[in-house]
Amino acid sequence: MQKKDTGYSVTWHGSDIHSRPFNYPSAFNTAKAIIEDADINFFVSKALLNTSGRITTKGNKQVLYNGCNTRFRRYPDKERSRLRKKYNVEGKKVVVFAGNFFAVKNILTIPLIFRSIVNKLEDVECWMIGGGKYFSKVKRMVKDLPVRLWGNQEPEAMPDFLNASDVLILPSKNEGLPLSIIEALACGCNVVGSLAGGIPEAIGEDNCVDLNDPQFVNKFADKVVAYLQAAAHIEQALKPEFDWNITAKRELDAIMRRIAE
Repeated sequence: MQKKDTGYSVTWHGSDIHSRPFNYPSAFNTAKAIIEDADINFFVSKALLNTSGRITTKGNKQVLYNGCNTRFRRYPDKERSRLRKKYNVEGKKVVVFAGNFFAVKNILTIPLIFRSIVNKLEDVECWMIGGGKYFSKVKRMVKDLPVRLWGNQEPEAMPDFLNASDVLILPSKNEGLPLSIIEALACGCNVVGSLAGGIPEAIGEDNCVDLNDPQFVNKFADKVVAYLQAAAHIEQALKPEFDWNITAKRELDAIMRRIAE
């Protein structure tokens, strides 16, 4: 790589660090060169920054969390009730997955988690929003379950879906810091995830399940059901650091300090 006269910063989001460099030697070498050459490397989670150490221990590295668009917000209860009526889920609990139907999302485990939830709880409907490689296989796996496959949706529609949902699930094999979690929490939708990547940084380890646990599916379902059955409404808080205003200020401050060095 030819070194440029102008300095630059890089933001690393996920597979560009945790997967691709370890699957392709050329990607490993490129990532290593960029990390070491950049004036500042921003990583969207501590977990991703730590993973970058397997590529190189050199380079200026910092954590810089993502925020989400302000349209992702908790609607008033009246509007949330209207949406439940619109989607025909009045009197039901809604569990949702939103993302690509890819292996890294542990997508083929999701029908098993849904089945476990349905076996433990009545009046629940499961939604899957997105598409990808395993869509047809997932469709076959959930054909006898109360699962609605919405396919890909426009980003503008997602706040409505999340405000009509009770729990978002993300059993991924790896993640940087999934934006879907931040968006769900901002909309008042609780989240249960795997103990992978930056997921526990957003929702806490108590809301995560270890992928290596032999009872992963059942324990994951149990955590979801606990939220759905809670006598008093529980709503996970969105940590204040997941805010674009804070992120922008921290990024500018880091760049200005670097320039001043």
